[in-house]
Amino acid sequence: QCIGTDAAGNVYRLAIENSTASSGPVSIAVSLRADHCATWQTVGSIAGFALDLTVAPDGALFAVGNRSATVSGRAFFWQSLDAGVTWTVSDPSVGLSSVLLSTDVAAGNTGAVYVCGSSGGRWLVRKGQRTVSGINWTTVDNLPGVQAESVCVRPATVPGQLDDVLVSGYSSGKWTVRRSANGGATWTTINSYPTGI
Repeated sequence: QCIGTDAAGNVYRLAIENSTASSGPVSIAVSLRADHCATWQTVGSIAGFALDLTVAPDGALFAVGNRSATVSGRAFFWQSLDAGVTWTVSDPSVGLSSVLLSTDVAAGNTGAVYVCGSSGGRWLVRKGQRTVSGINWTTVDNLPGVQAESVCVRPATVPGQLDDVLVSGYSSGKWTVRRSANGGATWTTINSYPTGI
């Protein structure tokens, strides 16, 4: 389903568990290769259908999808602080008037995490700030358009540098790339072109 690496060189993979592929509650197996990719070891399981995975600079793992083990049609966000063994779920739609459908996730350099997708037929980027009591979600980009498709964070070059976030997707009839050089506080469209190119 998806793959990610941490700073120590460990490789993580998401895959649909065979026991849930055709019936019953959906779950995703989380596997780890800690031996330079010689063998895979299943380390945990996500209760739902995770689409994407990212690893934070501190080793925390994050995954997003639009289906839990029993509920579908809205975004779910999972976090693991123990290398994929256990996962907690958060609702990145909290505070929105329409449910969020997620398409991608990226970990920031500052303890933040970014989820993109669509809500109410609009392009949406949500920023989750990690705290000791959970994750606080806010909307940092919201445009007319079908959805934001992909999000990434450029690595910081100096400690404490604000997240440099890039998001691409379909907005106002064009494929669009937007950038925030200050952790989502302000955004600039840096590229836009018609479909079919």
